Amino acid sequence: MKPDLFPAHLLLHLRDDRAPPQQPARERAWRWLRSWLHQPARACAGVEIDDLQGHRLFEADPAAPLMDVPLPAGTYHVTAHRGRQRRRYTVTLEHGAHFDLYLRVSGDRP
Repeated sequence: MKPDLFPAHLLLHLRDDRAPPQQPARERAWRWLRSWLHQPARACAGVEIDDLQGHRLFEADPAAPLMDVPLPAGTYHVTAHRGRQRRRYTVTLEHGAHFDLYLRVSGDRP
């Protein structure tokens, strides 16, 4: 694969809203990993990336806590989901850009 085919990188950080935000990053990461390993599959958030024409360019279900997605420059809709909860983000990437997107999705409530 030629590097110029994907001149931008979208770095997705998946965050579990159940972790208290005041914890140090390392502690939140360990808590997320433990919950990911011990929760049913529906608790793991998925991620989808579509272009503005609705073409799906990337999908991960379940999603990893950190993902680097190479994409051509352009505007994209990024959807994160967990159960019935969904959040949608719109991101525009320029040629050569490296963009960090922090995704937050709450789990289903009983």
